[in-house]
Amino acid sequence: MMKASRSNGLTFVLTLLTLVSSVRASERPNILRITAEDMSPGLGCYGDGFAITPHIDQLADEGVLYSNAFATAPVCSPSRSCLINGLYAPSQGTHHMRSAFPIPIKMSGFPRLLRSAGYFTSNDVKTNYNSGNYKEITRVSWDESSDTAHWRDRRKGQPFFCIFNLMTSHQSRTMVWPHEKFVSEVQSNLTESEIHDPAKAELPPYYPATPVVRKTVARFYDCVTAMDKQVGAILKQLEDDGLAEDTIVFFYSDHGSGMPRHKRALLDSGMRFWGAVGLTASQSLTPRAVKALTAALSDTAIDVRIESADALARHGHTKESIAVLAAALSHKNPAAVQHAARTIELLGDKARSAVPAMKACDLRMKKIRPPGTSPIVVEPDKDKAMWVLFSTEVFLKRFAEADPSFQTIFNGKDLTGWDGDPKTWHVKDGAICCSGKAGNTWLIWRGGELKDFELRLQFRHLSGNSGVQVRSIEDKKWSVVGYQAEVAAQEQMGLWHHSKAPEKYRFALSNAGEKGHITNDGAKTLTRFAPAEKVRQAFRPGEWNEMIIVGQGPKLIQTVNGVVLSELVDLDAKHATSKGLLAFQDHGNGTEVHYRNIRLKQLCAGGDESQDDPIESGKAESGRE
Repeated sequence: MMKASRSNGLTFVLTLLTLVSSVRASERPNILRITAEDMSPGLGCYGDGFAITPHIDQLADEGVLYSNAFATAPVCSPSRSCLINGLYAPSQGTHHMRSAFPIPIKMSGFPRLLRSAGYFTSNDVKTNYNSGNYKEITRVSWDESSDTAHWRDRRKGQPFFCIFNLMTSHQSRTMVWPHEKFVSEVQSNLTESEIHDPAKAELPPYYPATPVVRKTVARFYDCVTAMDKQVGAILKQLEDDGLAEDTIVFFYSDHGSGMPRHKRALLDSGMRFWGAVGLTASQSLTPRAVKALTAALSDTAIDVRIESADALARHGHTKESIAVLAAALSHKNPAAVQHAARTIELLGDKARSAVPAMKACDLRMKKIRPPGTSPIVVEPDKDKAMWVLFSTEVFLKRFAEADPSFQTIFNGKDLTGWDGDPKTWHVKDGAICCSGKAGNTWLIWRGGELKDFELRLQFRHLSGNSGVQVRSIEDKKWSVVGYQAEVAAQEQMGLWHHSKAPEKYRFALSNAGEKGHITNDGAKTLTRFAPAEKVRQAFRPGEWNEMIIVGQGPKLIQTVNGVVLSELVDLDAKHATSKGLLAFQDHGNGTEVHYRNIRLKQLCAGGDESQDDPIESGKAESGRE
């Protein structure tokens, strides 16, 4: 997942106009904006465990998530006066709610620029632009503005810019409507499992924990879930019309939620909004999209090159895209350098090859702004260099400095130190690969045994079934028996099992979102700490993922991309092992899985079932991008 720092109405306007102006008319993307009313970041993609928002979460996971963005006003009309033309409300006289101040027509609505470029523009349905001449703004901005406006009304083949304004999370629904009206018009659209339990509502510290407050907060989350369903329905219409591959989707709110201390309050709770931006509404880049983005790597506009490289890199196309980002670090425009540096920082390990360029950029910025420069004196060049250094320093700390306590156990060139069937195991592009051609077999590391340890590696799953064996016992040539963390399709990720164990209770020791505990006599207890489907979303099929396995005493913990998938405490007198081999599985039948950047740290002996629980204490190491 990609994150950005700040955004506002001007950001949306500039992003759209840059995208539109950078491609030929025949290749211009469709643009869809979905606006939620009165919403703070109460969504699953922002880590809100009480929220049920699968459609918006998926959009954020596949696109860009703005994690620290602010509205220009904490109430709708002044905020929307900025959203329609990218100007702060005080600069155009629209900072008072329900203003009648007329905006000069030359400032009236960026959609008119899209219309002049050949776009069909539609708005469903809100037009409170907080100006005395809002009707004129509406006229010049939209081909169609009504409660039935839709991209389907355009000419065949015409690109569109379309807005849907969703009222379901508005304060009227979350707090004002009589409860009976809320139940009949909002809650009735939810299943029983989607209705939020007031007793489980997590309250901010400024709310008293009373039944009325809990009921109101739960009602707000019900409205958000119902709104998420509407988002899903709109995205499905894109898919049904065959437009998902050609449409850029924005999702955002006009300002903070309608709850007390939020709407109309000049505080983060009222000003903080956010947006999930999808480069397309589809889950992956098509060959056509890859071709178009690759061509855009040579665009004359530096920002277009950077954004195109970012989109390609996030979907695994790094060969040319990272080189483009690295080259942008030496651009004469400091804003472009900041853009490129921040993009590389957020790409994380995908941009590891940019380390030399980031080092050079870091040195150049330190010449402009030497360490120790006062942050109080305003010096534009030095201030710009400071923002670049924020990204270069963070990135280089993560990827340019090796942790000496970790041993690299794969050289990236050949299988020296590893033992497996040459029919299937080989090295390609710096990764250990299996091809599924030799049946069920394992590649064993011969460099020692794992006892108390931390194992870090990256894996990419393309097909079939694989896994990482730890503390295992070799039972025959290229075959091991022991603990295995599955590497397979998403519905199997997070499974700890004991490969080849004859006893049924040893097969599935612990699954995604579970803590497994096995006693001395083999009695197994499973405790759920998170929904399986939620933690499995951390795994990105077909892309490189980071797995960390920690074994200390009888406890084994597996994380993927910084999210704890499963935990196991094994005290079984018959089968538990405290030390053993490391191995990778190839289950055969066309399995294709790759492993790289394999590092091992030996931990101090100790640890038992009573040791600090990283799921509870937050001490599990993570590095999610």
